[in-house]
Amino acid sequence: MKYISNSTTVTTRSGVEVPYLANVDQFAFRTKKDKALRSKENNDCVVIALAHALEISYSKAHAFCKEYFNRKDKEGVFYFHRILFTNKQKYKEIAEKYLGNKKLKAVNATTVYRNRCKWYGTMKEVQRKMTLKTFLKTYPKGRYVLAFSDHAIAVIDGVVVGNGEIGDAIRVRRPIEIAVEVK
Repeated sequence: MKYISNSTTVTTRSGVEVPYLANVDQFAFRTKKDKALRSKENNDCVVIALAHALEISYSKAHAFCKEYFNRKDKEGVFYFHRILFTNKQKYKEIAEKYLGNKKLKAVNATTVYRNRCKWYGTMKEVQRKMTLKTFLKTYPKGRYVLAFSDHAIAVIDGVVVGNGEIGDAIRVRRPIEIAVEVK
């Protein structure tokens, strides 16, 4: 993707370097209609993440979220990670209308750790949600939409594409609720 080359590297307080695309407005909001719609909106991180990951216009992503997730204007998409694949028939109909031949597929965003039990000395496997840091290491290539408990971002070929806020890249330890790959 041409705009990934414009990314910069952000270093967190813990010393982790994260590639981050700082100026997203010039790429997702190409038309006057998109810019006008974006200027009226709040809490639209899911819309922006879908627009970047799917390479569609902001207005198309906005219409998809409005119809599929019942998103109201100036309000966010609540429970994105729970709603996305619940009604497969409705998703199929709406996705064909807005997304064309692109498909969204859930990706495993959990990691398995082996912890030693204090008292008995046995090994026990513990499954935890993946963080942004481990996700970037595990999936360095591809187009993804990551949903956290309160936010959503796009990751394109290992570069974090958010809302233009530096906090999208700095908060590398927050757990991922769902990771969706664009195919």
